[in-house]
Amino acid sequence: MINKEIEQIGQTQVEIEAVPDEIGFAILKPDAVSTDIAEAILGKIKEAGLEVLHKEEVFLNQEMIAQLYGDRILLEWADELFRYLSSGQSMILIVGGSCASESLMKIRNEVRKDHGCDFLHNLIHASDTPTEAMAEASLFFDIGNL
Repeated sequence: MINKEIEQIGQTQVEIEAVPDEIGFAILKPDAVSTDIAEAILGKIKEAGLEVLHKEEVFLNQEMIAQLYGDRILLEWADELFRYLSSGQSMILIVGGSCASESLMKIRNEVRKDHGCDFLHNLIHASDTPTEAMAEASLFFDIGNL
């Protein structure tokens, strides 16, 4: 969790935002955002001790989807993936906290298991590693401004 620290410099106290231990990135897909599953996922994120640093609802277009999934888009399901992810609003999340990426992956797996999703229609995308989280977040945001 992001903590505010007070650093004493001479007689002046300066408030400094501490950098989170780790950044995680997730996208709540249209089928989660259009139901109360999105709020349940946000609750799980909070329960995991993570802090939502940035949350934004967006309509993903084909270019965004292609950049996000890159080489992982298999031709046999590319059209369906584009249709699915552009079918409604998605919620982009940047979270911070200890082991943020690992915690988001656990939440992702739990949500998918609990809601019986198939390979494609699976409610949530979460980056596998902190490095991947930064790369994916930078597709949507200027990370320096968050």
